[in-house]
Amino acid sequence: MRSTLTRSLTAVVAGAALTAGAAGLAFADSHDFAVPHTSEANQAAFWEAYLADNHDIADATCFKIDGGGTPFTVPAQPTDAAWVLAVIKAGAGAEANWGFLNPEAGDKISHTKETSHVILCSAPVKDEPTPTPTDEPTPTPTPTEEPTPKPTPTEEPTPKPTPSDEPTPKPTDKPTTKPTPGPVVETDIPGGGNQTGLIAGALALAGAGAYTLARRRGAQH
Repeated sequence: MRSTLTRSLTAVVAGAALTAGAAGLAFADSHDFAVPHTSEANQAAFWEAYLADNHDIADATCFKIDGGGTPFTVPAQPTDAAWVLAVIKAGAGAEANWGFLNPEAGDKISHTKETSHVILCSAPVKDEPTPTPTDEPTPTPTPTEEPTPKPTPTEEPTPKPTPSDEPTPKPTDKPTTKPTPGPVVETDIPGGGNQTGLIAGALALAGAGAYTLARRRGAQH
């Protein structure tokens, strides 16, 4: 199965290299890391282990393309996968293998020397789980404190004075003092005929008095 995948991807790479033209950017001397020349580094399995050990990519699939051209044009990625590494092998020594992480289709990558072979590695695209919407609790409305109504002062009626029941004074039963009539003194003697009457009365009283006195004296003898 690995050989079938390798042949298919080799054909894709060859077709992309013919049609890409000047698309993409040249990554000459802009590699991410370098690995020295070894016989193991010439094999695709070496780079699968390298990605698992150094970049935590355990499900990568790598294949080798002999030649590839200078610069090398990255082909379209496989269905449901993405390129995670492209390695350009050129010459020998400590800088023999240049690694380019996460290349994209159409990118042009190269070494300072003529390309010997290319290693391409892809990994499945993981669908990010759609976050399940959580029902946010309906916020409980905060009760608003209504202002306490101020009591309206009531006008108290002016108290009416209570009439005091004063006792009615009882009348004292005291005998009414009658004035004692004194002798009537006629100071003014009217003139005319009345004066004669008064004189006559006075004479009559005098005579009566003399008579009474004479009888008292005769009785004594």
